[in-house]
Amino acid sequence: EPCNADPCSIDCIVDEWQSWSACNASCGIDNVVRTRTRSPSTLAAYGGKACPALSGTEKCQSSACPKDCVLTEWTDWTTCSQTCGGGYQNRTRNIDSAEEFGGAPCPTDQSGGQDCNTEDCPTTTVTTTTTETTTTITE
Repeated sequence: EPCNADPCSIDCIVDEWQSWSACNASCGIDNVVRTRTRSPSTLAAYGGKACPALSGTEKCQSSACPKDCVLTEWTDWTTCSQTCGGGYQNRTRNIDSAEEFGGAPCPTDQSGGQDCNTEDCPTTTVTTTTTETTTTITE
């Protein structure tokens, strides 16, 4: 009878790690990572040890991303201060979220105004008619 007819187990053998990739983003707190991989040079067979992890990931040192200022939409124009002859009306907008981490600052024009109802007011002409009465008295 043959002795030791079963093949010997073969353990997985892996190559050296490749270099780390570049980080997947230039800024961010929790989601900036880099990866590296390696390949098996010999696969496990006949009950040998399985391959260890073939890829690795680690967090990159990074800072928060810049966040630009965001303003609300302009409000509607206010009612004109005059119905004719030149008035004024204004509108505003507010800061919805301020800039952070070096983002674009909020613009200074958060309110604005304009002239309104600039046409001349109608004029009223009053015409007065006078009737003269002459009375002659004779004695």
